[in-house]
Amino acid sequence: PFSRRNYDLSASYRVLPTVAVNAGMAWETWSRDSTERQVSTTNERTPRASIDFTGLDWVTLRASYSNGERRGNEYTPPPGDNPDFRRFDEADRNRERSSLGAEFNPVEQLTLSLTWEVGHDGYPNSQYGVQSDKSTMGAGSVTWTPSDRFSFDVGYSREDYNDLLYQLYRTGSRAATLNNPSWRWNSNVTDHINTTYAGFTAALDPGKWDSGGNISMSDATFVEAAYNPAKPTGGTAAQNLSATAISFPSVTQRLHPTSLFLRYHYSADWAMTVRYTVESFTMSDFRTQTLTPAIGTTGNTIVLNNYYQNYNVGWWTFTLSWHPSLMKYGSGRSAL
Repeated sequence: PFSRRNYDLSASYRVLPTVAVNAGMAWETWSRDSTERQVSTTNERTPRASIDFTGLDWVTLRASYSNGERRGNEYTPPPGDNPDFRRFDEADRNRERSSLGAEFNPVEQLTLSLTWEVGHDGYPNSQYGVQSDKSTMGAGSVTWTPSDRFSFDVGYSREDYNDLLYQLYRTGSRAATLNNPSWRWNSNVTDHINTTYAGFTAALDPGKWDSGGNISMSDATFVEAAYNPAKPTGGTAAQNLSATAISFPSVTQRLHPTSLFLRYHYSADWAMTVRYTVESFTMSDFRTQTLTPAIGTTGNTIVLNNYYQNYNVGWWTFTLSWHPSLMKYGSGRSAL
């Protein structure tokens, strides 16, 4: 159980006819059930600023920056937990975000968009648990509109994430866990996601029939490199071996959805859309590749709620929409 409150305040000032400066502040407060979670209240404030340039008819530029700070009241670890461990969604956090965006219209029929974003989450008061989460995203798209009856767009994005985690191997008594720093191990996780997409819309009979579609391909690779800052010592040979971290094979995923639609406007306010979508998903994951059913056994287990098997699926969607012209919602159409 929880409650969340959000507040936001912003202001804009045009310092020049072609330059606008924006500033704002966001506040977020979480209140959680103290019997269920380790921190009952967290407060986060995030100041932000941005600048927009519109000095040329064919160029629009925007830069933004924010730096938030989340702090909570006393952290109460549950029985059996390492008291120096912090869960990342409740831990004190410093969050920084920077972004650059540009849109170019060299000719009326062509639009080029570029985006670059950098983020960093730091956890300054977590001795164990997530320490750092860095992200970078770059994207670009091109839209071509040769006439008012046809539009085509294509784009690409690349996302990179790097996550650092500190952990401590434990076995036997609590004191043994806390008093043997050589059993500490670090995990450096990297994610790379590449997405390419394309789409089009076409007015077959303006005001009556239109159609469109899109296709995308998203490839993701997940790699975890685990290591010990120091060689594990101080325990039995078996314990020191168990405390020795190893890296794992990469995990790959591919998602490939494709969609086509046809829409008929049978009045100014009503429209009907039929859409067909196909989607395929493939994953290579060493953790689940050799799983076999096992009932009544003991030993190591793996939670399967996030295990998506490979699949190919297709489905039809029919949509009936009403957009009353008297309410200025525009002509009848169905949501894409």
